Amino acid sequence: MGDVRDYPYAEVRAKHGRAIWWLLATVAVAVVLWFVLAGGPRPNTSAATPNASHTLPTSAETVTLAAGGEQRPSSAALTTANRFDGRGRLRGELTLSPRLTMPAQWSLILEPHPWLAGRDRARRVQVDYSADQREFVVEDLPLAAYLVRAQAAGCNSTRADVVLVRTSPDSHVVLRLDPPGLIDGEVIDTDHAAAEGVLVVLESSDKLRRETRTNPAGYWRFDDVIDGSYTVWFGRPETPLLQPFAVDFAAPTLRFPKKQLPVAGSLTVQVVDDAQAPQAEVAVTGFGEPQGSFRGTTDVEGYVREPWLWPGFYRLEARASDGRVIDATVLVDPRSKTQHIIRLPRAP
Repeated sequence: MGDVRDYPYAEVRAKHGRAIWWLLATVAVAVVLWFVLAGGPRPNTSAATPNASHTLPTSAETVTLAAGGEQRPSSAALTTANRFDGRGRLRGELTLSPRLTMPAQWSLILEPHPWLAGRDRARRVQVDYSADQREFVVEDLPLAAYLVRAQAAGCNSTRADVVLVRTSPDSHVVLRLDPPGLIDGEVIDTDHAAAEGVLVVLESSDKLRRETRTNPAGYWRFDDVIDGSYTVWFGRPETPLLQPFAVDFAAPTLRFPKKQLPVAGSLTVQVVDDAQAPQAEVAVTGFGEPQGSFRGTTDVEGYVREPWLWPGFYRLEARASDGRVIDATVLVDPRSKTQHIIRLPRAP
């Protein structure tokens, strides 16, 4: 019986003993490998360690050592404001679209770039040239970011982005004059019929205004429009019939969406003297309540017309060139054609 009970215990003990020896052997091999791999000689790093007299520069101070130990700025060092220290020049030539004839006069325009770094150091420069001067050189420019274009009456121009820096203070550009474009559109009334005689105003970004009126088909058009940003009004800009529309125009054409007017009325004023004689060249101006404006000059028959006005009461003033003045009040009804006579005192 003792053999039956003792045999399992002896087998377990023998297995445990062998396991302990395998564990010790594994640890011993690991220790030897660690000493072999980590315990060898290490490289001497003292030569790569900077001493107090050779401090490594920061990224903004990075330099290149020339022969003899001279330090020169690297491209990385010129990422700071000093890359725009100094003066430069711009060279180039002007070309012409085949559809244009060379204008008698043209100008080279350099302006601060709208968004490139260095624009704050730029200044506006304009140089005028005659038709036979196609090549240009502009010296002594502040290093900066510029937007460069040509300017000539009735012409568009390509534009060039130019950045002058210390590492590249000289730049060459080729500009081209191109034909201007046109903006057109149509206007309809509340009944979807063509609206004739609507005042349309085109204003450029430098506040220059052009006016036209729709034809019997309700069509309007502006020719010779130069590329740029514009505002379009329908009616007098001070009291327009519709909200103004912003336009970014690029030649050759822009077809404006068809616009529908609100309910409106019209007003025709005739200015006469005490003897019923028509009075020409009389300025008639006024404003309506709650909104609207009237402005015009009488023709040879004494008439001035505004076919599209906000309905309401209008206080008008008629002023002759000789100083005679008289006021009047007129009610303009919606969808009506109002007529009114203003009598100026006879000239002394």
